[in-house]
Amino acid sequence: MKKTLLSFTLAAAMIAGTIAVNPVAKTTTAEAATTTQVVNYALGKDVIASSTESAEYVAQNAVDGNMSTRWSSAFNDGEWFVVDLGQIRTVGSVRMYWEAAYAAEYTLSWSQDNVTWYDAASRICDYYSSETSEMFYNRPVRYIKITMDRRGTVYGSSLYEFEVLGLEEVEETTTEAPTTEAPTTSQPTITNIALNKPATASSIEGVEYDASKAFDGDMNTRWSSQFSDDQWLTVNLGKICHIEYVEFQWEAAYAAYSEVQVSFDGENWTTYRLTKSHGISDRLYVFTAGRYVRFKGVRRATPYGYSMYEMRVGGWELY
Repeated sequence: MKKTLLSFTLAAAMIAGTIAVNPVAKTTTAEAATTTQVVNYALGKDVIASSTESAEYVAQNAVDGNMSTRWSSAFNDGEWFVVDLGQIRTVGSVRMYWEAAYAAEYTLSWSQDNVTWYDAASRICDYYSSETSEMFYNRPVRYIKITMDRRGTVYGSSLYEFEVLGLEEVEETTTEAPTTEAPTTSQPTITNIALNKPATASSIEGVEYDASKAFDGDMNTRWSSQFSDDQWLTVNLGKICHIEYVEFQWEAAYAAYSEVQVSFDGENWTTYRLTKSHGISDRLYVFTAGRYVRFKGVRRATPYGYSMYEMRVGGWELY
């Protein structure tokens, strides 16, 4: 399987910071400003694994930043992989890039001392997805373990990359011209950036259920597709935006399994989440950037199509 390193644009999404400007300045001054950057704490760190398929597929390959190498386990359920971050880090999320031999079920655990472990997330992935991610909600973590509870294929479990992501403030020195403006603070506000934006769909059940109904802010209207699994709904945000989350408000005909996809050009798509739903509503955090956002149905929960009152995209415009 050919692989490409999908651009993780959380850094672009977090470009907002706080910049204070001296209200009175007689000369040009150098000021210190901070920017927030995304850091992969797992990159190049020590790792151990329960097994390797061969010497070519060692555990270190999953944290080397190279999408041409991978770790692959023995052909068993229950294989595991642990990364030592070297010190306690504030972890926001973990992202996994899977080879075709993915884990149909996995559990993520964390520890501060490699003795006492706590489960952070578990997932059932009955369909292959090239990437999955899990929120860690800024937990103080040193060790992270993934246990492949059940394989998705007859082979082992295989990871191109295992990323442990967090935010760090970096101080930058900039030269400010004299100014008499008062100090200002800029902080993006998360809003529904999909509201009333242009939308398209693979199909509609009838003219009263067209794609735009999922983005009109009205919970009395809805988009509804034809009665098959492979249906999709796309919104054009109009500009490149930071995308914090995607939210689905379901009618009774919901998706048992679905994907969230994001694109800059509406042609090349990155799948960020494969999720299992129980109906009513789903909110999926993706922390990325793009212009187009797509719901892609994988499996229906009912004999009908997919029916959605609202598809909301939380975020803000970048450029």
